[in-house]
This record gives sequence, structure tokens and C-alpha cells, in this order.
Amino acid sequence: ALSADFTREQVAEQLAALPAGGRINLAGRSLSGLDLSRLDFTGGDLHGADLSGANLFAAKFQDANLIGANLSGASMGIMNVIRADLTDANLSGAQMFGLVTSSGMETSRKEAPIMVRANLSGARVVSRLGHADLTGANLSGAKMSADMKNQSMGLMRAEFPGANLTGANLSGA
Repeated sequence: ALSADFTREQVAEQLAALPAGGRINLAGRSLSGLDLSRLDFTGGDLHGADLSGANLFAAKFQDANLIGANLSGASMGIMNVIRADLTDANLSGAQMFGLVTSSGMETSRKEAPIMVRANLSGARVVSRLGHADLTGANLSGAKMSADMKNQSMGLMRAEFPGANLTGANLSGA
């Protein structure tokens, strides 16, 4: 986490210091490589934030502003979003490469991220989102294709096996 603007402890202290109903502002900040597991960023402003390689296991980003955020694995690193809750989050224009959504080779509903009504319009998604709950999500104009630069590691691409896409908007994706 050498490139991060804060430590996990500093982020946790900022969250704890918020008044009831307060929203953290980490817009444009680097949280790269930090263990942010189980922290609650509900309603927070993280637009343009760098979360690359962070551990977001069971973290809450409900109704958070993540416009243009980088939620990708750092160079050869991982981006753990197992059980992350992104309900109603705005991820438009976000980068989502190499997300880890399961602790093993097989994905399961209990580990999948929750992205109910999330706005992923125009996002770049190159990840396996098996069993993810994308009910009512907006994926309009999302770029969901293969990463041709990653041939030596096997072709990375957007996959949604077993995902719930009920009511999702996929126009122009």
C-alpha cells in the first residue's frame, strides 16, 4: 500500500469519526492495495478514487459515488470483491479488471458481489461476475469484452455465469 494516500487504520478512523448519516469523501484519493474489508462506505464519495488491488471483502458501498473509480487488480495483483455490497452504487465509467468474486475456482451466490440497481453505464468490465446479483443494474454502454493484452495468462473477459440480470439494462453494451 505504498502508493495509497492513507492506511487502513486512517480510513477506519475517518469512517468512525463521521456524524450519524455522514458520508466520507475520498474522491480522487488512492486507496490502492489497502485492506478495506468489512468497512462501510455507504453513501461515500469515491469518484475517481484508485482502489486498484484493494481488498473489498464484505465492504459496503451502498449508494456510493464511484464514478470513474479504478476497481481493478493492481499489476499482477487481485481485486477482492467477495461479498462486497454495491447496491445502488454509481460505477459509471469505472474500470473493473480482474475482480476476484470467489475463494475457489467455482463461484457461488453466497460469495458473489451484490450490485442491485448499480449504475455501470460506460464502465469497462473485464471480470468474471459469476452469480453476481445485478438485478435492475444499468449496464448501458458498458464495455464488456476480452483483454487481448493478457494472452499469456489466459484470455480475461467479461463473464456472467449464473448472474441475476433480471431487469438489467444492457442497451448498447
